[in-house]
Amino acid sequence: MKQILSFLIFLCLLAYITKPAYAASGTMSISPNTGSYNTGSSFSVDLVIDGKGDSFNAAEATVKVSSNTQINNLVLGDCGFSFVKTPTSTDPSFTGVILGGSTTKCTAYALILTPLSPGSATITLTKAGIKKYGNATELLGTTQNALYTITGEGASSSNRTPSAISPQITLAQTNPENYTLSLTALTSDNTPIGNAMVNIDNNANSSQVNQLKAETDTNGQATIHNIGPGVHTVKVEKDGKQVSQTILNFTGTNPVLTLGVKEQKQPANWTIIIIVGILIFILAVLLLLRSGFLKAIKHAA
Repeated sequence: MKQILSFLIFLCLLAYITKPAYAASGTMSISPNTGSYNTGSSFSVDLVIDGKGDSFNAAEATVKVSSNTQINNLVLGDCGFSFVKTPTSTDPSFTGVILGGSTTKCTAYALILTPLSPGSATITLTKAGIKKYGNATELLGTTQNALYTITGEGASSSNRTPSAISPQITLAQTNPENYTLSLTALTSDNTPIGNAMVNIDNNANSSQVNQLKAETDTNGQATIHNIGPGVHTVKVEKDGKQVSQTILNFTGTNPVLTLGVKEQKQPANWTIIIIVGILIFILAVLLLLRSGFLKAIKHAA
């Protein structure tokens, strides 16, 4: 409970602290933001956040996709956000905070889309913001929406299926107070991760922690039932190594939440790198000294 209260207080501070304004140059954009696509053929776009050299640790946006385009999957990117408002395939709007860190540019998520009917398809960003790391100054200067041209005949219902190569989490409400999480874990190149352990840290009810786990099958999929509403840490581990970790907020009236997770890159161990570098430097110096000493002996002889 203390962790939840601290988390909520931190989020409130980020939302309401104001600083003197300056010429904000940060951007939030959909990439690519133009293109021509056929109905029934899926394509992927990214929501990119760029501080233009400034570090940030929080961002938000209301994201709307036109009704003639279906969101098959939403795949989390490399921002490392803990979500106050979790983006879903039915509502890709989000509010995210990087706890204990920051970045200057990242991808919040990728949308896998399928056009359903010809015409113009749009993705719009409103009520957006990027908070500067350290003082929560607003960094967002511009937002860039997307406009696509859709050609071909309207897609039939048989074509309205999720992309087979995209990771997917489906959250279904089994009763008014609990959820079920069906998770598919994949590597960075969309290969399913089998025999991985999925753990959900139930911050709202610590007595259920040991029950909230499951192992992925050969398709990288696992299902966990009876997840209480609130803030949860979802971890995926394989052979004792962490594959993915994110904090999600299980809330709202929508019983289904669809998003995806991919294998996260592990940070370099700089301590080992520095030690090895020092040892190599010392060895090189010793070899140079030895070479000079031998030359001195030969010269004396």
